[in-house]
Parts: sequence; C-alpha cells; structure tokens
Amino acid sequence: MKKSFVICLVSLVFFSLSFYLHSIDHSTTIKLQNAIESPLAVKNISVFLSGVSTRLYDSSILLSVKNIYVSFSSPWYASLWLYFLTLGIIGLLSLAFIHRKTIIRALKNFTLFLIDHLDPVLN
Repeated sequence: MKKSFVICLVSLVFFSLSFYLHSIDHSTTIKLQNAIESPLAVKNISVFLSGVSTRLYDSSILLSVKNIYVSFSSPWYASLWLYFLTLGIIGLLSLAFIHRKTIIRALKNFTLFLIDHLDPVLN
C-alpha cells in the first residue's frame, strides 16, 4: 500500500511540474514605445531594432530609437516538460499494472452495473 501511495504521489508531482514547465515554455516580446534617448539596461537578451536582431552584452547602452522590441527567451529547463509528463504517465501505468486485478474487478462490476440499469432503457 505504501509503494502505491508513493508512486501515485510522485506521478502527481511529475504532472504538476510538467504543467508548470509547459506554461513557461514560450518567449516573451515587449514593445517599448517612445524610447528616445533613454538608457536601457540589458544583459544577454535579444533586442530587435528595425527587424535586425542583435545580441547585446553591455550592462547599459544608450538607444535613440522610437520603438524597441525586447525579446526574453524561456529558460533552458522549460523545454523538459515533456519528459516529466512522460515520467508521470509511466508512473500511473505502473500503478495500474501493480493493481491490475483490482482495476479489472472494478471495471467488471461497473460494466455489470451499467448492464443491469440500462437494460430496461435499451429494451
């Protein structure tokens, strides 16, 4: 019983972690309007000026552009959401394999229940 509880709990943790990682697995673009001669502190982010992507490594730079598009990419670990989802599914399938007799008995009882109660409706 303890082994089943631990497997179920770990699978739920993997599912939760995969959903969180999936939610942060996208890049974000911010448009700064009227940024004429305003200092912009950037470090290792991509800045798009007139459709040209440049990588800036300065801690601060002086820009005199009307519109600036700053793109922040997702962290490297955000793309691991599929692996955690797979581990969660494997955990639940192993749990079903461990308790296959109980699951088969429950499905059999549920099927007999449906047959008994739907038989008058279907006839």
